Amino acid sequence: MKPGKNCVMICVTPQESCVRLIESGIEIAREQNGEAVVVTVIGNQYKNDIAALNCLYDTVEKNNLHMKMYFNNEPAITAAVVAKRIGAGAIVTGLPEDDGGRFIALLRDLLPDIPVTMIGTDKTRFRLLPAAQTRAAERISVEHKSL
Repeated sequence: MKPGKNCVMICVTPQESCVRLIESGIEIAREQNGEAVVVTVIGNQYKNDIAALNCLYDTVEKNNLHMKMYFNNEPAITAAVVAKRIGAGAIVTGLPEDDGGRFIALLRDLLPDIPVTMIGTDKTRFRLLPAAQTRAAERISVEHKSL
């Protein structure tokens, strides 16, 4: 794979429900004329999910992709390092539930210039723009209000 801004990094956890993230990430990569890379960071909470990992691997193989697997209890930091290393131009994750928002928040702090698309359980996309675009939008909004 040739790293670059058209590389879409799909972050999954060992859960069968993450198949939707892979499928949506592939669509996003196609829309951007890019390539998709599937990444999972396994911490202590996911040690026994072999069936789920097999399901994800089947989806990855069916789509001629590869899945990079890392073992670390700091998934956001690990994902950020991998994103930098491969030159990801976009990141796809699930929509946070409970404390899952911590992963997104830390990822955004570490990679403020990479857009993040969160995929809901119904495959609805929620996109977080890069920090620079968000600041520009806020500035335009303030300027508009003062007119």
